[in-house]
Amino acid sequence: MQEKKTHKTSVGGQALIEGIMMQGPKGMATAVRKPDGDILTEYHEFHRLREKYKFLGWPLVRGAVNFFESMVIGYKTLMYSAEVSGMEEVEEEFGFPVYSVVDVYDIIEYLDEKPEHAENVARIRAYLAKNGVQK
Repeated sequence: MQEKKTHKTSVGGQALIEGIMMQGPKGMATAVRKPDGDILTEYHEFHRLREKYKFLGWPLVRGAVNFFESMVIGYKTLMYSAEVSGMEEVEEEFGFPVYSVVDVYDIIEYLDEKPEHAENVARIRAYLAKNGVQK
């Protein structure tokens, strides 16, 4: 019997304002919808700190470094998508800042009032607890 060949990959991503960011071992790609409906895609190569400084790849240290890099990259791409998507144009045009009007806890509060969604609320709460998200 012939063994199946498998290919292991390390790809992850996050949602952006009107877009998405995907990150792999050698680079990162973003796709953001512009106000005119076109989608702007960009690819960026990047090198992780642990490639330059080997001790940053040690267990425990690696986790903290990965967390820090993820936060920096996530924040930068989120701000980039806000700029490309036209959110700043709305702020400038109307003269006031744009804020999120709903967060996950608002959604939970709403769903708590609907018994048919009890299972979904339990899943959301379990996910938040598992990932250490607190209000």
